[in-house]
Amino acid sequence: MEILVIGAGALGLLIAGLISHNGGKVTLFSRRSDAVEYISRNGIKIVAQNIDYVSRVKCTSVIERDKKYDLAIVTVKSYDTPEIAKLLGENLNTDTQVLTIQNGLGNAETLARHLGQQRVYPGITMQSSTRLGINEVYHAFNGLTIIGEYAGPPTERTKMLADYLSRHGVPTGVSENIWRDLWFKLMVNSVINPLTAIMRVKNKNLLEVPSVDLLIRNILSEIISVAKLHGHEFDFDECYEKVIKIIKDSGDNKSSMLQDIENKRRTEIDNLNGMVVSLASKYGLEIPVNNALTVIIKGIERTAKQ
Repeated sequence: MEILVIGAGALGLLIAGLISHNGGKVTLFSRRSDAVEYISRNGIKIVAQNIDYVSRVKCTSVIERDKKYDLAIVTVKSYDTPEIAKLLGENLNTDTQVLTIQNGLGNAETLARHLGQQRVYPGITMQSSTRLGINEVYHAFNGLTIIGEYAGPPTERTKMLADYLSRHGVPTGVSENIWRDLWFKLMVNSVINPLTAIMRVKNKNLLEVPSVDLLIRNILSEIISVAKLHGHEFDFDECYEKVIKIIKDSGDNKSSMLQDIENKRRTEIDNLNGMVVSLASKYGLEIPVNNALTVIIKGIERTAKQ
């Protein structure tokens, strides 16, 4: 199987590096010519707690329509999805399936508009990585990736893709209801990302902040109320316990939003807490905590650019 990983950020480098290191055939796509040249020459360096290694991958800035990849894995920032979806729709071989493991809601739908629902697999990942350089990432947590069908129950094709990824360094399961899983991952990201970015702490230090427990509970309560309006029921206590466990398990990770703030880049707040606020407003529901976090992150973004 030939894999194309779209995006050479922290997650894209990690996924491409893991697959290659475990014997898979993978190509990494980046729109940055300097990244393509450097990664092609030096490979991807993955640093973990007890080991570090270099994975050799092909890196390209061109997607050729006559090149048939079995699977393209989209890892770019959510705000880049419309541009990437258009690029893939125009250039990707029509036989190539597409998996999104991006943050936030709306990515799978955007890809499906350009590629067709039958080719798109929504997914989530609990993999945690911090980018250390143009070709280097710290692998903080080897979390589970979950994929599912855009519509209907899992097929043998979905199970085959999950099995392939699992055998090549990316532990992957198959979901019976991937859209519900996307809402849970939204909760995780909407807690960890803005709070660590505002407080400038790694995940493990988040729980040391006085009274943060109440703040986390309020964030989750609001998102669960919005999810219910969209047909997804969640037990608050179960979600809270899972989110706390994920924070602890990924303790050494520096969240993607914190990395963005530190590097004065745009964040994904609009597809996380901001998306929840937008969806809630359609029902006349006010969710002040998520709204406040969205406003604060946007303020930090604006200040960083000045």
